[in-house]
Amino acid sequence: MLTWSIWTSCPQLPPASFSRARFARPIQRWYVGPDGVRSRQTECLPPETTLALLNDFASYQSYLSSVVRFSSWCSNNFLHLNVSKTKEMCIDFRRNRTVISPIAINGEPVEQVDSFKYLGVILYEKLSFTEHVTAVQKKSQQRLHVLRKLRAFKVDPLLLLRLYRSIIEPLLTYCSICYYPALSVKNRNRLLKISHVSAKIIGLPTPKLSEIIDHAILKKARAVATESDHPLSTFFHILPSQRRYRCIKCKTSRYSRSFVPVTIRMLNAK
Repeated sequence: MLTWSIWTSCPQLPPASFSRARFARPIQRWYVGPDGVRSRQTECLPPETTLALLNDFASYQSYLSSVVRFSSWCSNNFLHLNVSKTKEMCIDFRRNRTVISPIAINGEPVEQVDSFKYLGVILYEKLSFTEHVTAVQKKSQQRLHVLRKLRAFKVDPLLLLRLYRSIIEPLLTYCSICYYPALSVKNRNRLLKISHVSAKIIGLPTPKLSEIIDHAILKKARAVATESDHPLSTFFHILPSQRRYRCIKCKTSRYSRSFVPVTIRMLNAK
């Protein structure tokens, strides 16, 4: 079972730890004044504000009460939830899923979705990240067209390589430490293909995508292991030899390909 931890901007909500996750996403509202200046009103939450609750069916009432407290907190702080733009996503890996009716906020039902875009990463209810890889591939193809046009104008390959590292490589590596270890071989090859095609267009070898991501993962893992205040630091237990970290027992392949088990294996291999 994979456990998610997503922070909410409402500190009064107590954390929960169960087996079902639901997301609520309010959207910020902007207004244009008579002088043409855009101003932010205090009746909406900031964009990408997410309420994540891990819940099992025995504690379904606690989930409903948490949503009520969240709505009450917004009302008491002069914040208005845009229910029409609020989405709910349930993550359940069991074979026999139980259909749950959508919740309601202030009498308005919340739409249930299969995928959810959070901070630029598309989360699917099965956590396969296939939709996110497809979106990255489409954006990269559009920017590869720029490289092809510049090559036709006989632009220096070093400048093309710098352009690749500026507009294409950030797309491939954005939040990769979170989802890249969990990708299937097919999806990884789709991302690597973009790098290989870019190298053929430029005429120079591009930095290996896997090495860039592995370096970023190790850098983040060392920062988490040494920062005691980080929520994931409790999973990094150094052995008495002071050379290796204690490996986590994973019952499913999905959990073994998540961030913490992968980073511990990488740290022990160094």
